[in-house]
Formats: sequence, structure tokens, C-alpha cells
Amino acid sequence: MKLERIALNQIKYSISFDELSFKGMTEEEMLEKPYVWDALFDRMLDEACRMYNLQDCEAMAVEIYSMNANELVLILTLDDDDMVDFPIGIHEPSIIFENDFVIFVFDSIDDCIFLAKRMSDLERLQSISSLYMFKDQYYLVMMKGNMRQESLLALGEEYGERSTYTWAYLEEYGKTIIDKTAMQTLYANF
Repeated sequence: MKLERIALNQIKYSISFDELSFKGMTEEEMLEKPYVWDALFDRMLDEACRMYNLQDCEAMAVEIYSMNANELVLILTLDDDDMVDFPIGIHEPSIIFENDFVIFVFDSIDDCIFLAKRMSDLERLQSISSLYMFKDQYYLVMMKGNMRQESLLALGEEYGERSTYTWAYLEEYGKTIIDKTAMQTLYANF
């Protein structure tokens, strides 16, 4: 999740579909059940108020700015009376959601093994991770655990890249290779 002030009374809110899926919001629900959007908008507004120390703020409008395979970007327009002088720019909270996860895609199993060895060097193998195969590529779902999101992303992107598929999609259409202990298993066996 990322918040960015783009105008005096507007905040751009970016959230990945992986994060939405983890919060229990499926694509089907988002398309078929309008109350899911209300819950999402309420969470966005609460997060913006918390991040920028706004009191009793109310959104005047919420617009979908863009939606692609990776993320949903929305613009919150707030009541001018709620706005205070906060810095313009991007603000990423250090803790996004509890039990966050990220999905990386790799062209070969070797890249997954190299990541496991690197994480072992940093003593970061204790988090839950699952390995899937889909369309001749390997997908690693990693729970953040006690590791900072930025550190996990930096390490994972050294060996692979972020996936555009959701965890639910991989469970449905991918082949599970290692469930819940992927990093530990790869390190121990290779």
C-alpha cells in the first residue's frame, strides 16, 4: 500500500491485488458486491487520516485512477476543512498489514534456491513460504513475518520479480511444489 499527496485536498492511494486478496477481498466480490467497495473506501480513509494525523476527515469523492494486473490506484478527495499542511509526496507505512505476503516469479528453480540461501545468511528463513509451478515458471509466496516489507522486496527482486498473479489464482491453477516451508526446504536440500 502506498499513499501520496497529489494536491492540497487529494491523496492517491495504491494497493496491490495481492494485498486486497490477503484482506479477504476477491475479484469476484469486488465485481459483484458493492458493499466490498464501501469497506475498502472506509479502510482507505481511515489509513489516510491516521497517516496524516487528520481529525474526523470525510472523503467527498473516491475515483478509480487506474487498475491494472498489479494494483488498484484510487484518488481520495477530502473536504478542504479536514486538510492540514502535510508534506507533499509519497508516504509508505513501515507496517502495511499484519501477516503481509508477497509473491515472486522466477524463471528457474535455481533462482529460488539462491534466494533461500541468501535469506539463510540473513537468518530470515522462519517465515511461511509456499512454492508453486505455473506455465513453466516458479512462484514463491512469502509471508513477511518479522522482516520489513522493503527488505523482503529488495531481496526477492534480486533473483526474480513480483508476480501479477494472486495467491488464490496460483492455488487454483498452479501446481503446489512445497507448501508452507518452501524457503526452509530449499535451503536444507540444495
